[in-house]
Amino acid sequence: MANNTKFVAVTHAKHHDLQALTPVHLPCPQTGRSALYFHDDDDQSIYEAQKVTGVGRKTSWLIDEMLYKDGSIRHITHVDPLFITLPILENARKQSGDKFRTLDDIFSSGSNNNNNNDNDDSDNDNENNSITYLLRLKGLQQQLLHLCDTKEIATDMHVYRLNDEKALAWLQKKVDQLVPKFASIPLLQSTIAEELEKAATDKENQDIYRQEAVYLLSKYLSESWFKSLLKHLE
Repeated sequence: MANNTKFVAVTHAKHHDLQALTPVHLPCPQTGRSALYFHDDDDQSIYEAQKVTGVGRKTSWLIDEMLYKDGSIRHITHVDPLFITLPILENARKQSGDKFRTLDDIFSSGSNNNNNNDNDDSDNDNENNSITYLLRLKGLQQQLLHLCDTKEIATDMHVYRLNDEKALAWLQKKVDQLVPKFASIPLLQSTIAEELEKAATDKENQDIYRQEAVYLLSKYLSESWFKSLLKHLE
């Protein structure tokens, strides 16, 4: 059945051409369930749509004589595809062991997640078809070096294997990149204002920022990877 759902959204760029965005369903990196993303056919990148619902009574949108019953708003923002790819790599390893495999093989088998059992067959087929959009992303093979060991088995043909140590090092870099942003972004600062008031030293401030950065990343990690990251960061 075709999905004709319409909603109101804002994009990351002022003049973003929405016609270039193709809706695709990919596994959520935290839960494994099917979630809505957008593939940018122009720059070959991936975006997520986050729903924000206001407080108070139910609302709707009236735009250009079109009524949108859902009064919430979506934010369409860029997402690092490695967050989506990490559980796919892990699922592929669970199915075939710690072997080097081609990306086509990994993405065809690793996309089947036990958490998707609630979906009907048509939903699973749509998601499996959407997985191929990840393989089209610009620079994905180079990015996978953050997560995988790789070998060249023939000219321009590589095989990959998930490396947990590399993946945790990459996640630690993500934490380190987030920490200095808290001081300059009021919205992030406000979420931890009470804790910062109790901090007596700059080191305690940094510890709070670091803890909150890990919490933010947990939204893009399965429970097992979140626990592994906590252990890695001590």
